[in-house]
Amino acid sequence: GISVGLATLTVTLYQLATAGGVFVGGILADRVRQHHRVAMTGLAAAALCAILASVTSPPAAVTVALVSAIGFAVGITTPSRDVLVRRATPAGATGKVFGVVYSGFDVGALMAPLIYGALMDAHLAHLVFLVAAVPLAVGVFTVLGVRPRPPQVRTLREA
Repeated sequence: GISVGLATLTVTLYQLATAGGVFVGGILADRVRQHHRVAMTGLAAAALCAILASVTSPPAAVTVALVSAIGFAVGITTPSRDVLVRRATPAGATGKVFGVVYSGFDVGALMAPLIYGALMDAHLAHLVFLVAAVPLAVGVFTVLGVRPRPPQVRTLREA
């Protein structure tokens, strides 16, 4: 029920807010040790904004603000998420682990437009944000499962 121009503006603001969130998240990642809290808070905030956009049917301007907030919240988690992944990665497997993690993001980016498009074609556009909230909420619990790898014990040969 919105114009193409407003939809385009919303996507643009989402992208800009995501980039701004990554920038702020990078500063945070340098200053905090509790990266799991940053990641969980950002994902939870994004999920909450998506749920609000879905269940409240807000005016267009509020929807634009909520979508921008989702972008910022997701962006702020990115640096802390990368720190968590690096810390949990076994020695010598960093490339493999990041390959799997980022391949998963790409698969999600591939599938999301198909799912959202099908919802809109079925006149269920109000569910798009609710469906988007699901992986964000799941991400909160996934972060809980990330544990840092144990410190490596150096042998005399390695020293």
